[in-house]
Amino acid sequence: MMVQQIKSLDVAKQAIIVDVGTADGQVLRTMLDHSSIQMGIGIDTRYDRLRIAKKRILNLIQATGEILPLLSNSVDIIFSTAVIKHLPNLQSHIDECRRVLKPRGKLITIDPTPLGIKLGLLFGHFSGSIIYQTLSLKEMQALLVSSGFRIIDDRRFMLFPFPIIGYQFFEACLQAVHLDSLFLNQLVCAECVDN
Repeated sequence: MMVQQIKSLDVAKQAIIVDVGTADGQVLRTMLDHSSIQMGIGIDTRYDRLRIAKKRILNLIQATGEILPLLSNSVDIIFSTAVIKHLPNLQSHIDECRRVLKPRGKLITIDPTPLGIKLGLLFGHFSGSIIYQTLSLKEMQALLVSSGFRIIDDRRFMLFPFPIIGYQFFEACLQAVHLDSLFLNQLVCAECVDN
């Protein structure tokens, strides 16, 4: 989903993309392999994850999402996958993203919906994880807009936590009848209005 979102933005080869919460670097590596972007930076708090990511990504930084050690107005795209729920100070993260993004830079987040988080906790998928945020799609949109972003794209997706035959058909049917609140993940893509 993230790769398709980046491709839809038609980003220049010289763009700088940052993966906050890069973990093992797999998402960022896939992004670089399937787009024209040549410069990717992975950021994670945990050194053990960065050691694993080093096999895939050259540019890694150990830091939190709330304090990004990057220059102001220096990044074209910041994305995170399953990170928002773990940030104790989400507003600081949003403010930092806004600071380091270039004018019209993009912030893309994919995180579980509140239903996805509840089910993940119920079935032990998030056991041991610290969850600070359970924002709905509308709440995430409102936070970004109030922080100086314009929403470009937003949607809920993934009805099943594993791929099944015909899942796209099921998702399309549920979207058509406005039952996408049953989906487990949500994506928001926003543009920095002005810095």
